[in-house]
Amino acid sequence: MRPLAKFATWTSIRSKQLICSPFLSVWEHALKTSDGHILDPYFLTKTHDFVLAVVIDSRDRVWLLDHYRPGIASVQREIPAGLIDGNENPEQTVVRELQEEIGYTGGQIYLTAQSYFDSSRQSGKCYSFLALGGDITTEAYDEPGANFVPQVFTIPELLADISSSSTSCAYPPVVIASIYYGIDYLKKLDNPQSRRLRTQL
Repeated sequence: MRPLAKFATWTSIRSKQLICSPFLSVWEHALKTSDGHILDPYFLTKTHDFVLAVVIDSRDRVWLLDHYRPGIASVQREIPAGLIDGNENPEQTVVRELQEEIGYTGGQIYLTAQSYFDSSRQSGKCYSFLALGGDITTEAYDEPGANFVPQVFTIPELLADISSSSTSCAYPPVVIASIYYGIDYLKKLDNPQSRRLRTQL
């Protein structure tokens, strides 16, 4: 693998905070690039880090969520996810979110990847997880905005749904990436469930 190219950092000539909320802050900058160009205005958002989890329960079912998203006024097919609270680490957040969103407990949790959602404009870091085994044992937590419908797939059904041009719900790119991170990590595990699931791939 080739190393990443090295660039001089950009510098902020001017900055002004436009929005400050518990979920994000928006800043207007004038930025000077490493080759001397001025980008003015340039808007950056500072967001919380967040987690996503591919959940495969003890019955080999993959849990998805059809979630209404007001930004596009439509439904997207997603996986359980949530923002990291200030006093939590990513592993604690994913355990909490899985219990809140689908009532999932008891599985093994594996960190499969770390990435950025939109590093040109946002600061939030994405932690992708695989939750393997376990079951839906409690009621999901009813919170404002959590208007989603759980969907259950086998791994072959899920992969076919992602690649199908006729799917009724669009998958966000970060969700697709996390799903493939999870499947790739599954191939490296050596336990009865992972060996059984690999026969489906």
